[in-house]
Amino acid sequence: MKILLVGLCLAAALVFVSAAGAGTPPQMPGYRVDCTFVDGVHGWAEASLQVGYPSDFQLLKSADGGATWQCVFRTASQWKLVSWDAVDARHVWRTAMIWTDPEQWGDGEPIFYPAIYRSSDGGGTWQEYSPGPLRWLEAPLAVLSQLNFVDPMHGWATACEISDALWGGVLATTDGGRTWKWQLRQTGVTGGEVVMRNARIGELTLWNYTLLSDSTYTTRDGGQHWTLSP
Repeated sequence: MKILLVGLCLAAALVFVSAAGAGTPPQMPGYRVDCTFVDGVHGWAEASLQVGYPSDFQLLKSADGGATWQCVFRTASQWKLVSWDAVDARHVWRTAMIWTDPEQWGDGEPIFYPAIYRSSDGGGTWQEYSPGPLRWLEAPLAVLSQLNFVDPMHGWATACEISDALWGGVLATTDGGRTWKWQLRQTGVTGGEVVMRNARIGELTLWNYTLLSDSTYTTRDGGQHWTLSP
């Protein structure tokens, strides 16, 4: 585990002003904005530039209902900001793909592995976790495609491999992202979205390449058992 210090992005242009407050997303022409408010005042948003290369991906926060937005993380690479989720004004997570040293694999080909970053101070500092089940030699191109946390401790992540073999599934954490365990892992599926209503009840959707349709699973025990819906 290591701590990454993230500054204020060092540019006045990265404090964005919205036309109005009360849940207003950042006004950023040319950007695709994904915004959510965790209460009536605190909001989080991902903004990705839709033109130009290298691109621009930003994670922003607001503490005044959307009147102003501050950048807490910025990258030119989509692999550095794959997914994110927040449960309150302080606790936020993001996933990234880490480019490893090709020589350590022996075949001279670069390898990605997924990492999860957690902040408990509103994006001021980030902790990187690369827990055991996320660094498989059997799946060197695995991607954590989506995060869903219901509180600062309990979260789920959908994962899939993007190389020759196709598989997908869902992992879960009960310690804020420090460690993860597989709950469901299957071949022939990929992508996926997990939506938990609380720490016990939720739904998982994976794309089935054999059926060319979504496969939907439900749980009522926090993912200890996932039941395929008819």
